[in-house]
Amino acid sequence: MISNDPSFELIATGIQVAELGSEIEANNHLWGEQSARVMPGSPHEGSTDIWVRFRDLDQFIDEHGSDMSAFCDEHESVWLAPALQLPAAKRISDLVLKLVGGSSLGGVLLTKLEPGGRVLPHIDSGWHADVHEKYYVAVKVRPGARFCWEDGQIAASDGDVWRFRNDRLHWVENDSDEERIAMIVCVKR
Repeated sequence: MISNDPSFELIATGIQVAELGSEIEANNHLWGEQSARVMPGSPHEGSTDIWVRFRDLDQFIDEHGSDMSAFCDEHESVWLAPALQLPAAKRISDLVLKLVGGSSLGGVLLTKLEPGGRVLPHIDSGWHADVHEKYYVAVKVRPGARFCWEDGQIAASDGDVWRFRNDRLHWVENDSDEERIAMIVCVKR
């Protein structure tokens, strides 16, 4: 992306996310199974994740042992076990890939932020962040939940898809009365 591109851009509205919301509700136990991104001291520590697609952790440990320092290095993302219980996440991810003319999917992550919750200001880095464009799919977002940058903010509606720059300072605020659920779809173009 060119450095003077806007930090975010609306790509689509009206994507059907109700089925995904129902699947998430039926599989509430999936939240927090993978906690690497939300460890204490992380800007994301106030949120909870479901990793739907990324590097296979078990395969990585088989190949590298317990040293996790290379976990986020170059790799091919694969559908992880939660994808079996959340087929709508796969369907929506494939739709986003097609909408933006991408060549392949990278990671797919569901994030939940409770009312009053915050993801602190940060800039993402590393191989995965550098080679993939990021798309925010609003799954359950109520007025008062905002995805912010220094040059503006997204106040999304359910079913919106936004391209966003994670290589710029960004943060999330949930000042609504309900949890905020978003899906992040990473696409290689």
